[in-house]
Amino acid sequence: MRKGLFTTVLAVLAITSGAQAEPYISGFVEGTQVFRVESNDALDSGAVFGERAYPRSEVRAQLRLSGGGERDEYFLRTDFVSDRLTGESYVNVREAYAKLYVSERLDIKVGRQVATWGTGDLLFANDLFARDWVAFFTGMDLAYLKEPQDLLRIGIYTNGPTLELALSPYHTADNIPNGQRLSV
Repeated sequence: MRKGLFTTVLAVLAITSGAQAEPYISGFVEGTQVFRVESNDALDSGAVFGERAYPRSEVRAQLRLSGGGERDEYFLRTDFVSDRLTGESYVNVREAYAKLYVSERLDIKVGRQVATWGTGDLLFANDLFARDWVAFFTGMDLAYLKEPQDLLRIGIYTNGPTLELALSPYHTADNIPNGQRLSV
């Protein structure tokens, strides 16, 4: 977890503490087992059921919390993951942001968020935000294709064009295959 994320979560809670609507809580629990049907000599020395014969073997629980009022909203999406491949269990805060509707023509969204620009999930003509290619190629849901980032997004709406600005304090790189789950 990045150092600034804890501060971001506290800011989200402080900003939205005056929210009028009741929070909405949802989530899921799922188990995923992905296995190879043939051996991959680059990963597991020919052992069909070797340690790396499973690109993904995990149990994931997700908790979502959202709410807000007329002038604000907040959202939290957290994954609790037990990964059999690495033997680790960890918490991944996918999203934790607050959105303020300053006026009819201006809104501000701050915190950890999955950002996208463009016409669709798999069309990246003008979208340069980070992606998780390992999640994509190991069969995870398309929601996991985009990497979350700490951003300040400002939307300005006019009668003509719309201006959207996204500012990040650091660069978030793509998660590309490194030989642990997929051969390269």
